[in-house]
Amino acid sequence: MLDGAFTLYRRQFASLFLTALLPQLPLIVLLGVYYGFLGAFADASGTEPTLSGGMLVAVGLAMLVLAPLAAVGSATAVGGVTFQVARAYTGTPVTTGDALRRGLQRSLAMMGAYIVVFILSMFGILAFFIGFLVVWISAFAVAPAVVLERRGPIESISRSWALIKGAWGEVFLVVFIAGMIATLPGSAVGMMAMIGGLVLSHGDPDKMMAIQGVGQVISQVARTLTIPFSLGVTVLLYYDRRVRTEALDVQMMAESLPATPAPAAPGWG
Repeated sequence: MLDGAFTLYRRQFASLFLTALLPQLPLIVLLGVYYGFLGAFADASGTEPTLSGGMLVAVGLAMLVLAPLAAVGSATAVGGVTFQVARAYTGTPVTTGDALRRGLQRSLAMMGAYIVVFILSMFGILAFFIGFLVVWISAFAVAPAVVLERRGPIESISRSWALIKGAWGEVFLVVFIAGMIATLPGSAVGMMAMIGGLVLSHGDPDKMMAIQGVGQVISQVARTLTIPFSLGVTVLLYYDRRVRTEALDVQMMAESLPATPAPAAPGWG
């Protein structure tokens, strides 16, 4: 599955990366505004009062506008990449525009589903972290259920629970390895930005925040690079579970066969 996800991503790298990147531009801008504000605040708390009331209002309004756009954009990216990878896997590839339209159409349902998953996982933490893992692993197929089957938030979670039955170990292993691969680049860039801020700022909080801000923006772009891979693994795992539990391959083969014409009525004479 990991190799299959890499192969799909490599064949449509530019298109999939754009599908993941474009909806997340508000989030990237939000990170820049946030760290820029922290840098200005750190400077104003020293000897140079650079923050005026108007600047505070402008920054607050910018974050107020960008935050919901970033949330919708992230959900759109997940939905769009999921749809595009699924169509590529089934042999009917679509463009970035088509994928983004489907992702936007399903963005609210996607947000609702993951809000419910987040709430359940918070209750799962009370079970000594095991419940948290159970919730997140069992939600592996939420995105495909929302986008490909057009299910609602609660239905998509139930659908994912149904597909994972009898395969907890396999799904956990695949999701864990894919998650580690997808997390490492962004985490590495973020760590380098933190170290660089401490070393290069020479104690200047304004410079440190500026360096960390640039690092966090680059880190988010690096994370975006891995989104098509991680969602590709999710989509392949979703189809694999459907093949094993619902004979999806037989169903798809039957649907692809041409209709058989009805036999002609016997003639006379």
